[in-house]
Amino acid sequence: MIAPIAGAAILRIAEWRETFWILALIGVLTLITGILYEETLPKSKRYDGNPVSSLTRLLTVGKNVGFSTFLFICAVLAAPYMAYVTVSSYIYQNYFCLNAQTYSYFFAFNSALAILGPVIYIRSIGKISAYTFSWACFVISLASGICVLTLGDYSPWIFLLSYLPFTLVESAIRPFSTNILLDQQSDDIGSASSLINAVHTILGSIGMSLGSLAWGNMIHGLGIIMVSSSVIAIGMWIILLRSTITLKYLKD
Repeated sequence: MIAPIAGAAILRIAEWRETFWILALIGVLTLITGILYEETLPKSKRYDGNPVSSLTRLLTVGKNVGFSTFLFICAVLAAPYMAYVTVSSYIYQNYFCLNAQTYSYFFAFNSALAILGPVIYIRSIGKISAYTFSWACFVISLASGICVLTLGDYSPWIFLLSYLPFTLVESAIRPFSTNILLDQQSDDIGSASSLINAVHTILGSIGMSLGSLAWGNMIHGLGIIMVSSSVIAIGMWIILLRSTITLKYLKD
């Protein structure tokens, strides 16, 4: 939330190269902090295999069909979110003709709202079922995509308000799906967590590539990505529900 505002402020007094020097400084501080950490897991419980064996454990977890299918269904929503991250500066600055500082406020507002996603998930626990929560997320994401596609190019505020519901949903479904997915594994939790993050990163990267295509209208392009991803998620969700695939806490 703070980063785009800080970046825009830096560009008002310096060149873009200075932002990378600051990133390098942050990297050094992060490295030093990381070195100071100590492993808390007892040696008896630590994995002492080689990298190849570690990758094999990922494949073992991936063979859990319920785990892999639900992971893809939820992670596919990472594509539109990262597409937004990729093209939002062009939309706000080139299409709506806002300056870099004003764009940073719009971006920061969207990022701030993402903080509420996990809060909404936590507040919903015990009040609505995981089944209902899943459906709500998928339907809202589709509705948000339709709004961006049909209304998003009218003004920067309408574009922002059209996209905000998707931000809430994407940030809420991440901790929700992680909780459900880890419940599918009695062991190999570390491998499961790694696979979850890997799939989200891969699909997010695909979203960035799709967002960077030569769309005639970037807002419509983003809307198409949002609608397509939501339709894929809903279609696979329906197939999963009607299949015999086991999925704890969602199909029992």
